[in-house]
Amino acid sequence: MVGKRRALLISTDVHQDSAFRQLSAPRADVESLGAVLADPAIGAYDVQVLSNSAAHEVNRAIDGFLAAASLEDQVILYFSGHGFKDDRGRLYLITTDSLRHIPASTAVSAQFIRDRLDQCRSRRVIVILDCCYAGAFPDGATRDDGSIDVLESLSGRGSVVITATSAIGYALDGSASGTVNKIGTVASSVFTGALIDGLATGAADRDGDGLIGIDELYEYVYSKVTEVAPQQVPGRRGNIEGILYVATSPRGPRPTQLPAEFGDAVQSPLASVRLAVVSDLLTLCSGTHPGTVMAVHAALTQLADDDSRRVAAAALSALEAIHERDQPTSRPRKTGQRTPDAVPEAVRQEADHIVADARPVAGDEVLTQAREQAEEIEREGLARRVDDLRAFEQDYRSRLKAYLEGLLRDLETRALPPGEQPTYAVIEELRSIEQEYRGRLKAYLEERLHDLEAGVMDV
Repeated sequence: MVGKRRALLISTDVHQDSAFRQLSAPRADVESLGAVLADPAIGAYDVQVLSNSAAHEVNRAIDGFLAAASLEDQVILYFSGHGFKDDRGRLYLITTDSLRHIPASTAVSAQFIRDRLDQCRSRRVIVILDCCYAGAFPDGATRDDGSIDVLESLSGRGSVVITATSAIGYALDGSASGTVNKIGTVASSVFTGALIDGLATGAADRDGDGLIGIDELYEYVYSKVTEVAPQQVPGRRGNIEGILYVATSPRGPRPTQLPAEFGDAVQSPLASVRLAVVSDLLTLCSGTHPGTVMAVHAALTQLADDDSRRVAAAALSALEAIHERDQPTSRPRKTGQRTPDAVPEAVRQEADHIVADARPVAGDEVLTQAREQAEEIEREGLARRVDDLRAFEQDYRSRLKAYLEGLLRDLETRALPPGEQPTYAVIEELRSIEQEYRGRLKAYLEERLHDLEAGVMDV
């Protein structure tokens, strides 16, 4: 059973307490991120937005949101605004009615969120915090050099927490970020801007499989944020089993780079090497990574036009095996929105014009048949060439012998001028030439026969 995909996006940029500086990015953050997550071609999440709400409203929304999640659901809890640490190091998310001197009753406690995560039935929960922990200090105040262990505070079972920064310091707001994700004239923050860009463009899909995993997304955001603001270092901690896919890349899958040894074998001048790599390519294609399937298909298509009939036949058989695997009759296609939960369905829909599904069903049997067919063709071809060379050798020897014997007879019987004797030295020289050529011919033919029998010659 495929669960629901839901997201709760919370932002605060208006504060009753003047101790909290006004922020420009949170509204753009939630609107831009919400649009990407709700896009059926990318996230297909059911998105709920909560902006500038009181602490009790945010607490209740978070509690209800996580309590409603089933075991199969995947949920995202996102916050953009100020973060604040009290004197005991406890983290609070600041809401519109939060008061700096009494955060426990007027803000959202990180410990409260963790308790709700522990009670949540879903084991696929993503928490994303874009807040600056030191932003609560007024100008001129002495700053604590300690760090907030927000990851430790929030990481629960089946959850991943990603933060804009892991140290006390500012997470750059839209007014200072220079990012291009904008709503009207307001830009997203550096952190959320990178998050949106990685999802919306598919740039976060680093392995080219058409899906964006949580690790890929974090690595992309980390590299972009530290490139723009080296002092701002995002953090991540998680307790998730397996791979957690956040979204589908709008780019779709793309061909991966084949290992160097495969590329060298495909381009090899020896037909025997090109023939051998066909089976290796088919084995490589037995996984479900669409990018690998596409790369293997391209290599086999090239080999299908090979000058060697054996190589071309084997490549065509391998292509046919790939296309015949896992037909739709063996596994019905899913309908509805295109989401990572339908993976690899959504990805394969993008690549159907290149290959059918690549799960191994009858590939070993087809591969065996292709190998046997190639070996039979090779044996028949070698036998014909060996017979032809042996017949040529016998015919050439006979002609050479007849020619040299004719020359000797002419020399021995022709009339000589008076007083001259037959030049036996010439006769001996011709016989020596005959023996030398016979030796060279024998060595040459034996070498060719050896090459053919060893299977290193293209037939």
